[in-house]
Amino acid sequence: GLSGAYKDRFQARLSSGKRHPTALERVGQHGGLQGNPKLRAEQAINADIGAKFGAKKRRIIISLYGRSTKDLIDWTSTSFGRAKPVNRAQVELVGLRISARHHSRYLSLSGAARWQEEWAREAAQATRTQRLVSSPRGAARLTAWWRRNSWGFGMMAAARSSIFLDPANLRTLGEQVLLSAALERSLDQKKGHLI
Repeated sequence: GLSGAYKDRFQARLSSGKRHPTALERVGQHGGLQGNPKLRAEQAINADIGAKFGAKKRRIIISLYGRSTKDLIDWTSTSFGRAKPVNRAQVELVGLRISARHHSRYLSLSGAARWQEEWAREAAQATRTQRLVSSPRGAARLTAWWRRNSWGFGMMAAARSSIFLDPANLRTLGEQVLLSAALERSLDQKKGHLI
């Protein structure tokens, strides 16, 4: 591949690669995963450009990326509810990823968001395109963590757009939002007591 950078702030990469099916994808596993011995190797061309702004404690990273893949290995469900790998003849995708972080003495904040558009074709000449299985168009995450002395408190929120459960894009799983929180007190391992 080719890559270049300017002042550790801007970078660009162009690469190509080939991925052969794994043993799990070819043979499967007893239970829910069915193998596919007819799988072909994936061949992909990848390109991305990115920029970093800010210092170590406050940083924003923005990247644009694209990929063109022939015979992408994707997963689908059989009529018996088992997962089975299949080749997608041609897949193109483009996306934008933004991440940011801020660290101060007591507070840490980080977040990331991604938008990705996809065009997957079952056959090279097909005019109809679909999205990839289990791939949301948009996703975002925000994490906050406060720490003072031996106490820490954190919160995380994550969201994603709806996804498809099959290559034909007939079965969908709706949008999802997850919230979580944690409270901790550190233990001084050398002395064996709470600090």
